[in-house]
Amino acid sequence: MTAAICFVILLSDFQAFAQTTASVNKDIPEDIRVADSLYLKLSCTLNATGFQVYQCTKKEDKFSWEFKGPEAYLLDSTGKKTGMHSVGPVWEYMDGSKVVGNVLKRAPNAKNADAIPLLLLDVTGRKGKGKFSKVTRIQRVNTMGGKEPAAKPEASNEGQIVWVPYTATYHFYAPK
Repeated sequence: MTAAICFVILLSDFQAFAQTTASVNKDIPEDIRVADSLYLKLSCTLNATGFQVYQCTKKEDKFSWEFKGPEAYLLDSTGKKTGMHSVGPVWEYMDGSKVVGNVLKRAPNAKNADAIPLLLLDVTGRKGKGKFSKVTRIQRVNTMGGKEPAAKPEASNEGQIVWVPYTATYHFYAPK
């Protein structure tokens, strides 16, 4: 293959990637965008539907709602269950591959003040071979619901667990 043909192939791959990243980044706050890169590509996008779980705890004579973690199904664009999102935070695909994330940046949901924040996460651990085995970054966008209960916790709530419904879209990025 000649150098010119290789360059055209690489350029077309880059343009397709840039268009995909640009379309994903279009409505995402700059703080949590995955930069256009020759090294990362959008691996998949899944929707989550489930709960953000909180527990009323007492610290220094004050009661608060402590976040325990998510419990949600991951769904493909047709609504088919493809995995789970749980405490860790952990995302597990139906093929057994798993990733653990750590929050790098947060941004408020400008379209819905009653929703949990948008996130950019770094993958800090992985297990198994499959869809998530090479994922390095995760974005949480399009959040609805999931915020801690509005009611001020009191002594009568101590130990109470509250399951707050939420939905979100997760973009998973992997090396090219």
